[in-house]
Amino acid sequence: MGTDQGEDLSTLLERRRALGDAGALRFGDQRYSYAELAVLVEQRAAALAGAGVAARELVLCPTTPVLDSVLMQWALARLGVVMLPVRADLPASRRASLIRTTGAEWSWRPADEDVGLADVGLADVRLASLIGAGADTAERVTRITDAERRAAGTLIRCGSAHWSPPAPASEPAPAARPTLAARPALAAAHPNSSASLTTVVPGAATAPALFVETSGSSAEPKIVMLSAAAIIASCLAVNARLELKRGDRWLCVLPRQHVGGLAIGYRCAFAGAELIVQSRFEAEKVQVALWDQRITHLSLVPAMLQRLLAVDPTPPPDLRVALLGGQGIDSNLARRAVEQGWPLYLGYGMTETFSQIAGGWIDAEGLPQRGMIPLDGVELSCPSCGEANTKSRGVSLANIQPPEQPTRQPAQQTRSRASAKAQGNAQQAQPLRIRGPMLMLGYANPTRTPGHGLDNGWLQTSDLACRLPSGSLQVLGRADDVVLIAGINVLPAEIERELAQLDQIAEIAVIGVPDPTWGHRLVALYVGKLEPAQLEAWCRNNLPSHQRPRSFARLERLPTLSAGKRDRRALFAHAEALAPRAGLEARVDHAQMPEAERR
Repeated sequence: MGTDQGEDLSTLLERRRALGDAGALRFGDQRYSYAELAVLVEQRAAALAGAGVAARELVLCPTTPVLDSVLMQWALARLGVVMLPVRADLPASRRASLIRTTGAEWSWRPADEDVGLADVGLADVRLASLIGAGADTAERVTRITDAERRAAGTLIRCGSAHWSPPAPASEPAPAARPTLAARPALAAAHPNSSASLTTVVPGAATAPALFVETSGSSAEPKIVMLSAAAIIASCLAVNARLELKRGDRWLCVLPRQHVGGLAIGYRCAFAGAELIVQSRFEAEKVQVALWDQRITHLSLVPAMLQRLLAVDPTPPPDLRVALLGGQGIDSNLARRAVEQGWPLYLGYGMTETFSQIAGGWIDAEGLPQRGMIPLDGVELSCPSCGEANTKSRGVSLANIQPPEQPTRQPAQQTRSRASAKAQGNAQQAQPLRIRGPMLMLGYANPTRTPGHGLDNGWLQTSDLACRLPSGSLQVLGRADDVVLIAGINVLPAEIERELAQLDQIAEIAVIGVPDPTWGHRLVALYVGKLEPAQLEAWCRNNLPSHQRPRSFARLERLPTLSAGKRDRRALFAHAEALAPRAGLEARVDHAQMPEAERR
């Protein structure tokens, strides 16, 4: 389905009402059409406006219950109000921190959420209980029950954190026109009237529409401010790349407070597709949904794909896209899936760009067929990879979406060709800079001033990257992961990709930890059948000394965050605890490091 470039978030669900009985949302046994959802959104918007929520204010909203979360998402967009999705079980201290950082005016508590005020963690609160307005609507949708019409929740005023937006610098003051907040009676009386829910938002092109927290896999989470224009640009570009259209069904098993899960709902609404939500990933239940609900699109992190293959390696016939994100995927896993017929698409992106900005379809070698191709409108600033590096298509992930992997090398080689050029890659690549219509306004601050974290409209990432002659993106690893060993820059991601190609390695993370003699030492944490002694022997025979891990630990599972991404801080802590221990590493004599590699 083509999407009108002129559409915006505030009227999108009202426009989709024309799709009638077409599926919009499904979770468990509950299913809502676009016509039904539009009615509920209009009622929720009217009730919120009647309670005093004003355009450009910010509301913290839990992502469960699912229906309530979706209604808040679109009702707040209808009013020009900013939403910050959060976990339903968010600790009080973290909630208070988010309110301070963002200057949030409101916190939302769903009606069926059994939470006491003491658990909310707010000072100087004022309550406004809401019920859905206008049960006798002009356009009645009979399937919606009275309970669904009435159920809403409680708005909690966040003390003195009320924020008044500055006057826009480039736009004249709006004509005197009452907003919803100024005329709640009108909104309540005509909840399905588009005119009654029209809110003039000064500076809408640069105003925040959505705040999203980063996953915090390697550092403290940041909060990203996104405009409606950025969300729209991302959805249009991703939908075009993944051919999402009316009537498709996208299964969401990722947390919806983070961009990987949250973006799916926006994409589906723009395409007229159906959003199907499972509250958490359970491989058996996902497999049933894939077949029974004829899923066409699915978003996963690699660990989820691995578990799905273990349950049933056969992909369902309707599945056209299995979008992989969250961390690096080894080529062995990708090959296994592609051989079975899984349509794997590898994306690279981050919260700051409302998900992916580049990606490609994975081929039989476990690699994107044409590399990581930037989406339309994305500008990248990074050096050319050079002829010496064009044979390697491997990349490594930072942030949200995963990288492609290098071609598998023969297991019996005496020196890794990938390792031989890894040092050149690490030295040549530079931190990737990104600019484009889906880029964030900046990181959150109490005054919501744009530009924080940007440099003249560019975002500098933590990823080391270069461009292949084809124009495709090659991401080699994180700049903050580069470690100095015996005076040599080493990129652990390069070594991870090399070891991940071994048949008996399911998952691996290579971590650099401080070492008083050599600057850093490498620790390999992995899941697989290989004994630590076997892996150590392979590394000794195939990797140069400065790239060899000195400690090895086989784990049942690598630690992950709630979003399914690897918990890099937990991995570092585990590696740091292992490094001093006697064991395999004691058999490695640092003094035998070749003179050329010590310089």
